[in-house]
Amino acid sequence: MSNWDLRELESLIEKSHGTPQLEKAAAHIRSVARKLESAGYHYQMALGAFENVFPVQNDELISVANTILGVGESSRKYRFATLAHESNVIALAHVMHSMTDVFSHVIYDSLNLSGLHEDKLNLSIVSKNLPAGELKDRVVRVLGLQQYNYLNSLVNTSKHIQLVETVYSVDMTGESKIPHGLKFKAFKYKTESHAEKYAQDFLVDMKTLSSEYVLLGSKINVQLRPSWKI
Repeated sequence: MSNWDLRELESLIEKSHGTPQLEKAAAHIRSVARKLESAGYHYQMALGAFENVFPVQNDELISVANTILGVGESSRKYRFATLAHESNVIALAHVMHSMTDVFSHVIYDSLNLSGLHEDKLNLSIVSKNLPAGELKDRVVRVLGLQQYNYLNSLVNTSKHIQLVETVYSVDMTGESKIPHGLKFKAFKYKTESHAEKYAQDFLVDMKTLSSEYVLLGSKINVQLRPSWKI
């Protein structure tokens, strides 16, 4: 995995804390690795959902509108593509959100921390129990990212209260940087309001956040390295 050596991490855990601790950590390490792969899959599927559905040139907006509003074969392909796109965007959101809880367990197990309720771990709780250093700084950074903040609000709103509505938007004015695409409507989570966002922009945010997750993981290795020469 780019920039995060999981085999090194497992070796460091075993040398630092013994085989039983590695066995405890291994399931969470495999889980976060699998979730990163799953996120990549849903990202690619969402990105390619509308291939061969609309005209090659995005400025053919009248043709796009006709496809959306029509009743023929092209419209059927559009409706299926919309379902595939939205389904994969939502799946990506839930995978990316769940990954932070798994990361909290990876950190907790890798550093052999104690004194916390493991069934209630999350990154925020773990960060408060980390010593000052690169790992703690990276966790705090992830929790403070606007991409993570929007993701957290989106998933918790969809999971606990109501689905955040989506709409396929076509900009006929020429003012939008995205001529047409699926859009999350504006919504509010607790006291925070979020503006409408194109799913295409959300995909970019999740790609950025995925890179941040990998960098966070690499800092677990850094935290464990000083005592060992690998």
